[in-house]
Amino acid sequence: MHANSLDWITKTVDDMKLRRKGMDKNIEISDPFIYNRKKTPKAKVTVKKEKKIVKKTSIKPKEITPLTLQALLNNRAKISGKWYKKGDRIRGLKLLHFSQNSVTLKSASKEDRLILKKKTNKIRLIKLRN
Repeated sequence: MHANSLDWITKTVDDMKLRRKGMDKNIEISDPFIYNRKKTPKAKVTVKKEKKIVKKTSIKPKEITPLTLQALLNNRAKISGKWYKKGDRIRGLKLLHFSQNSVTLKSASKEDRLILKKKTNKIRLIKLRN
């Protein structure tokens, strides 16, 4: 061990300051960083592009199906397959009012009423005895 515990650090730093052998002052070192340099223009090559024949197909707009009232249950309405409650918006119309067999839809300019068209035999209510 060294007499002073920090002597070895001083010696190591002094050794690093010495000029390294094998390095010549005249050696040119290239820059290790890559820069965006302007590329020299190359000779222009013309390439003929083939013409592609594209078949134009007409895209039909989605047909808007009319809204149909399918069911009314506990202040909810099944309209065109989805359940809505009072205040919900359907295609820009606000569900405003429920009655026994219809709902009222309102927009800024018009008011529509959807009516339950037919009664279904699929739903059966069974009264249970207590």
